[in-house]
Order: sequence, then C-alpha cells, then structure tokens
Amino acid sequence: MAGESFEDYLWLVSEEGARCLRQIAEDPRGDLELARSLRRDWSASRVRLLLEQRELRRRASEKFTCASQMFFTRKGLEQATDETIALWKSRRFTAGKPVWDLCCGIGGDLLGFATRGDVEGWERDRVTALFAQANAELWSTAGKLRGRAVVTCADVREIETRLEGVELWHLDPDRRPGTHRVSQARWSEPPWEFAERLWTNQPHGAIKLAPAARVCSAWEAQLEWEWIGHRGECRQLIAWGGNLAQQLGMRRASILFRRGLPQALAARTIVGTGKETLLFGERIERFVYDPHPAVLAARLVPALAAELSLRALAPRGGYLTGENLLEDPALSTYEVKEVLPFDVKKLREYLRLRDAGWVEIKKRGVALEPERLRGQLRLRGSNTAWLIIAPFSKRVVALMVEPVFSSSSGDSG
Repeated sequence: MAGESFEDYLWLVSEEGARCLRQIAEDPRGDLELARSLRRDWSASRVRLLLEQRELRRRASEKFTCASQMFFTRKGLEQATDETIALWKSRRFTAGKPVWDLCCGIGGDLLGFATRGDVEGWERDRVTALFAQANAELWSTAGKLRGRAVVTCADVREIETRLEGVELWHLDPDRRPGTHRVSQARWSEPPWEFAERLWTNQPHGAIKLAPAARVCSAWEAQLEWEWIGHRGECRQLIAWGGNLAQQLGMRRASILFRRGLPQALAARTIVGTGKETLLFGERIERFVYDPHPAVLAARLVPALAAELSLRALAPRGGYLTGENLLEDPALSTYEVKEVLPFDVKKLREYLRLRDAGWVEIKKRGVALEPERLRGQLRLRGSNTAWLIIAPFSKRVVALMVEPVFSSSSGDSG
C-alpha cells in the first residue's frame, strides 16, 4: 500500500501492533471515527494498516479458525488455501518428512504441511513473507504445529538449483502476476515450465492451479489431477506427481466435509478418466440431481452417474435424474413436482396460482439470465418456489422442484 514502509509492517506484527489490533477488533465504531481516534497515537500509515488488518481478519474467518490473530494482505487472503483444504492436502505428504512450500503466500498451505513436519516456505514479496512467518509462529504458539516452519523471502526461480536435493515440494504460482487473473498455467508466475523442470528432477511434488486451468495434455497421463470442493464451491485444482499421486493419469473430485463427534475431516471422492460415457434418461424421474461444482470441473459427471445408476437430462446440461432419493455430498437433490414447457407466460400463471413471491432459479445448458427471468415473472405472492431450467429431449423444460438435500450451489440466480 502506498505510503507504508517495511518498518510499518514490522511494527504491525510486533507485540505493540498486536496489542493495538486486539483493542480495535471489537470496536463498534466505523473506520472514519476509529481512524480519528487512532491518529492521536499513530501515523496515518500505521492507522491504515490497522484498519485494513481488522477488515481482512473478519473476512478471513471463513477460511481460518485463528483468523482473528493472523496477518493478511488483500491478495494473499484471496489466493490463500483455506485451513480445511490445507489439512486435506497435507495428508498426501509423508509425516515427519520436510516439505518445501514454494510461493507460500501468507501461509495457508504452509500451515497445513507444518501440522505434519518441518516446512521451508519461500515467498518473493517481503511483506507477504513477513506475514507468513508471523502466522506460523502464531500457530506454533497455539500448539497447532508438529514441525517447524521457516519462511525465506526469495524468488523461487533464483533458488532453482537448490531444489535438486528436495524430496517433497508444493508450488502455488501467482495467478495474478499483473492486473488480471490468468487461467492458463503458462501465464502464471513462475510459469508452467518451471513446474515441468521440477517434476523432471524431483517427481514427488504438487502444483496448485485454478479450478478452470487448462490441463497440459503432455502431462495429463504423468500426473494425477484432483479438483477439491469445499463450502459449496470448487476451490482449487491440484496436480500430483511422483509418490504424491495415488492414480497417475486419473481425475479425482474430492468434496470435503466434517462428520462425527468430534468432527473429523472427510471427503466424498469420485475418480475417473474424464472420458466415461454419459447415459441419458428417456423421462424425467421423481428426483433431479445437481452435481457438485468439483465434479463438473473434473468432467466426472458420467463417472458419478454410472456409480449411482443415474441418467442425464442432456449431453452438457449437467443435471441427472433418478427414481430413488439420494443424500450424497456430491449431489444437491431436488424432488420434481411439475414438468412444464419453458414458456414465460405459462410459468407466470403457474406461479401466480401458487402465490409465489420469490423464485430460486437454477439453470445450466441454456442461455438466460435468472434475474431477468425473475423480473419477467412479475411475482407478487408470499411463497417461495424453486425452478430448474434445463434442456431435455431436444427442448427446454421448466422443472418446479423442492430442495431435499443441498451440497452446493450450482449455476443459480
């Protein structure tokens, strides 16, 4: 941030800065009023850092259990692996063996690896590296780490020769090296070629990618590809190599959730090649199922449908149908109440007769804007209705449904 020196950031992670952050954490005053009060004791730059950190910690509470004491940059928080996913990923790394976490950011994955053993983190931005080290020390003091985490500020391309003796590594390239997010790995920083060199010399490694990243065809059979879903979304794609891969050349969708008392981390997994055949239904049966976004991203809807004996509504629509009630973390389940042609006037009359004042609209495989359709329906009632718009048998249908079990929100409005 313009105006802040590195000494300001050092102050922020000091005991004095931490004390100030604790004092303002629950202060009910807005930023302007609070800033006027803080300016009596601190410079404008330090006040800005305090207020920014208060905001980021509140936003980070969805990702980290210790968010109220951790340190974040805006970009670092946005790109950080959340605590649950980091713990899931760390299970692939042999407990007790050191890991190098390259481009570690504010330390999301670093903290997960350190619950199993020693970690060396590398981050080229010195403020981000400072925050990652502070976060590791916080977790260590709280007794959450099994190993020691040390973060060094350096560009990983400059230490490439030092990686020759590293057995286990994890790389999280910057997917926003400029002003815009990139989806192709070759445009990230460092680019895909850097990971290729690592895998060639040290095969037991993993690279974190965006869920929509294009899979490199030359490496598709040499790695395992895992799309991880959590909190209703597909959060990231991991390419696993060497001993970290469970099934080379395969695709895996892992939907994370907590179960049991005390709650333990579990996952619903679907594995396939991404080339399975999708079977279609001759009719829309009692239930319609919306696959989790991680399953869709991994192109494993056919594998999931085959496993559960379901049929698809359309080739690329994504929705499945079946006669039996299924409660599965890989699916959101809806009971079909009525199958109607997709006609705005008929839908408007249907919903008017049922006193609908709001309609939750889900759609996939059709070009429409849910908000615009909702306005066209001119709802005035007091009830809520659920509507799925999807292609079926060479036409578009409107399914009036009721939610039974929800694991995620698909393409909805």
